[in-house]
Order: sequence, then structure tokens, then C-alpha cells
Amino acid sequence: MDKTKHKNLTLTKNEQLILDLLQQNCDEIKITKKLGISRHTLKSHKNKFMLLGLL
Repeated sequence: MDKTKHKNLTLTKNEQLILDLLQQNCDEIKITKKLGISRHTLKSHKNKFMLLGLL
């Protein structure tokens, strides 16, 4: 996917934090515990980032 299509993409603070942690290869279980989110929520964010070409 062409990343330039998403130049004006705005992420929430939580989305940006999740993206940063995923890009740093942080353990997914640690991410869910640190942020107090479910594994399902993390998976949803991860899928969104992949579709947008961010991961």
C-alpha cells in the first residue's frame, strides 16, 4: 500500500503509543497489560496499522 495516501492520517494518543510499541517489537502481552487493553483490541489496532501500511 502506498504510504503517501495516508499523509494526513491522524492517530489517537493510544493508537500512536500502540504503534510505537509494536514497531519496537515489544511483546504483545506486555503491551496489553501496560495499556490495560484486551488482546482483541490490540489485534484490531495491529490489523488497522497493517492495512494502512504502517507495520
